[in-house]
Amino acid sequence: MVLVGSSDILAEAGDASSELRLLCIVADVGTVSPQECGTMILVNRLKHPVKIVQDNRTIIIPPSGKVARVKTQQKVIRHVSFGDIEIPVVINDIIEIKGLPPVCANCRKTCKHDDGRMTCHMQDPKVYYIVSTFVAKMLHRRRDLIAPDTSPESAIRQNGRIVAVRRLQSWYHP
Repeated sequence: MVLVGSSDILAEAGDASSELRLLCIVADVGTVSPQECGTMILVNRLKHPVKIVQDNRTIIIPPSGKVARVKTQQKVIRHVSFGDIEIPVVINDIIEIKGLPPVCANCRKTCKHDDGRMTCHMQDPKVYYIVSTFVAKMLHRRRDLIAPDTSPESAIRQNGRIVAVRRLQSWYHP
């Protein structure tokens, strides 16, 4: 079974109890309400489709058109000496975030504008943004960011290239 998403709602037959689960793959959160989705909303903020293979089923999540980016500035925090060689060790400071909803300064959770008011996006745990591993690691305090798991246990390769993954990953710890 292959499910290909766009801005439409995909219905997927569930387990043996034939329960219907809904998976929404959308270009942006405002295009469909979480109540219409049932299970979750996935928004692909990568520049390429994400292909997930699970239990002989494949879900292809097309890009939303917006790419999540984190611009960093590297700062040398110390040096490691190896004989007479000094190797700099840097830390990446985030200086700009693009392609993602803003984060509340007071609660450090994602937010959205609703009729000019800022409301906490974390109230809806159904919305997830698929981003690069680098973005997910840099913004590890955000529950809503997940990345394709490209580890050897998850990645499906053809001719040495990753063509699909078996799972997604997160660096968020409550």
